[in-house]
This record gives sequence, structure tokens and C-alpha cells, in this order.
Amino acid sequence: MTARLARVRRSLDYSVERLARDLAQDGYLAEQDDDGTILLREDDVETWDPPVRLAFTDAGLRGHLLSMAQDAQEVFPDVDAVQAAYQLLHVHLDEEVATSVMAGSSVTIGPRGLDVDPVREPEPWPDLDPDGGYGWVASPPEGCDGTLEFLSPEQVGARYGALHGRDPDLSQQRGGPPRA
Repeated sequence: MTARLARVRRSLDYSVERLARDLAQDGYLAEQDDDGTILLREDDVETWDPPVRLAFTDAGLRGHLLSMAQDAQEVFPDVDAVQAAYQLLHVHLDEEVATSVMAGSSVTIGPRGLDVDPVREPEPWPDLDPDGGYGWVASPPEGCDGTLEFLSPEQVGARYGALHGRDPDLSQQRGGPPRA
């Protein structure tokens, strides 16, 4: 992953065409279709027939990069915000390819990031007994004092604001306390 990001050079070109070129340099067999969609036919691990379609437009791609630029700069502080967002997009694409896409999947930019449809079924964990009586245990990481807490959205917002100096976008928050 780090080697791939090293090849993602700073540029003022944040287009679908550039993304296709960069993905090809990263080891994907990627080409742009007549309608502008990027077709991924294979990577270092898999081959897809029919190909995976990255259905992005230039305007949608740029809007997505701008929406995640501030947060992305926390991950990649050594580059400007839009370049940081472009690098983080590559990380997210790699994650989706590794965990979600299958032959014929379409990847689009949605309100919460990248959306994949259809999504491949997760691989089963072969060493687990499907009828086992498993449970989850949570404990604070080593070196952390305190207990594990469930927080309301208001509490999350207050703590986030105190830590980051701005309110979080609670529409991006997933999950919540377990339901009884």
C-alpha cells in the first residue's frame, strides 16, 4: 500500500482519467470505457469477468475529494488537503477491492463514501465452530485508564468538539449501542 501511495504524485488533475492511469500504474488492469467508467479487469490477486466498474464522473470525484479533504489531511498531513483526499481515496478503493467487489460489481460515490453493488459474500472463518457459544469481550487497550462506555450522539459530539475543535458530522456516525 505504501509503495502504491508513493507513486500517487501531487497534481492539479483530479479527474477520472487520471484515476484510471494511476490505478493502472498501481497494478490494476484498468481502462476507461467509452462512457468514462473505469473498468477494472484484474489486480495482483483476482481477475474479474465481467469487470468491476468504477462509475465516477469528474464532478462527482472532485466533490467527493473536497468533502473528505479536511479529514484526509489528518491521515496524510504532509500534503495539501485535496491531495490527501486523493491518496485516501486510493486506500478506500484498495479496501473495497480487497473485501467487497466481485465480478460485475459497480463502485459509485455515495453520501457516505464508496458504495459497492453487488457485494461479495464474506469468506467464512473456517476455524470457528458455527454452533459455538461465542461472545464478545471488550476491554480498554493497554495503557488506557477508564471503562468502556456507550455514548449518546450528543456526548460523542461534545467529546469530539473538545478534542478536534469542531463539531463532528453526525450523519456519518454508524451504529450505536447493542439492542436488547
